[in-house]
Amino acid sequence: SNTSVIKALDSISGESCKKLIALSENTKNMQLKFLELFQDHRASIANKITVLHPPQQLFGVHPSKKQDPDCFELVFVGRAFYRKGGLELIRALEMVRKSINIKLYLISSLDPEAGWFNLEEKRIGEDLEWISKMNWIEHLRNIPNTEVIELLRRCHLGFLPTWQDTYGYSVLEMQACGCPVISTNIRSLSEINNNQCGWLINVPKNEWSEWDLSTLGGEHASSEWLIQQIKEVTIEALSDTDVLGQKSCNAIQRIEQEHDPIVHGLKLAEIYQHSFLKD
Repeated sequence: SNTSVIKALDSISGESCKKLIALSENTKNMQLKFLELFQDHRASIANKITVLHPPQQLFGVHPSKKQDPDCFELVFVGRAFYRKGGLELIRALEMVRKSINIKLYLISSLDPEAGWFNLEEKRIGEDLEWISKMNWIEHLRNIPNTEVIELLRRCHLGFLPTWQDTYGYSVLEMQACGCPVISTNIRSLSEINNNQCGWLINVPKNEWSEWDLSTLGGEHASSEWLIQQIKEVTIEALSDTDVLGQKSCNAIQRIEQEHDPIVHGLKLAEIYQHSFLKD
């Protein structure tokens, strides 16, 4: 009944709108589910939707990266530290480091994010102090993207154990640097990460492919479960350097095949040309 929504649907149903580009199959499916509420618009809009994953420049691994290191370098990138599973990651890695020598580059401002687990400024301050005491973590709040890329090229393993994400762009950057990723499988993540080029943590999902927290007994129980999953998968990943190296190569190959900027540009040009020429 929202007049703004109806107006928007009328616009994209009309002749002036030629195509709608979805970032992933998940995005497309979510829009189609939404359109079930608007049967008068559904067919005309659905026929316009095409999927085109974003482009990603390839960077490759750093020449100094060791395949069988004395200390594994790990990385987490994300401003939304809590929403992206950063807290669970650190708690899991505290256990991992009892048997494996690791260093974590934590690239996050740890800014508060409204509505997420009812976080308060005091809690974030306490967590910052807690993290600062850990000599195996290098916390980088705000650094240029060029520096982020150089770190990713050196790191052996990346993380996005996220609770909620629309896509997961950091996964693409890590893969482009030959840094395989451990991620959850929500939303679009199962389309860009898999067990050939990384590791997927399969969480219980609803019809929107979002995490169904009720399945495991709510937020706290789900958090404890996620900590254990991260711990087990990380130990598995770091216990076989041959597999880790192969997945690094597979990650680069995946970016080459699926996210090449030139190919993306050609596909986008084709969409525009087809849309206008058919008139």
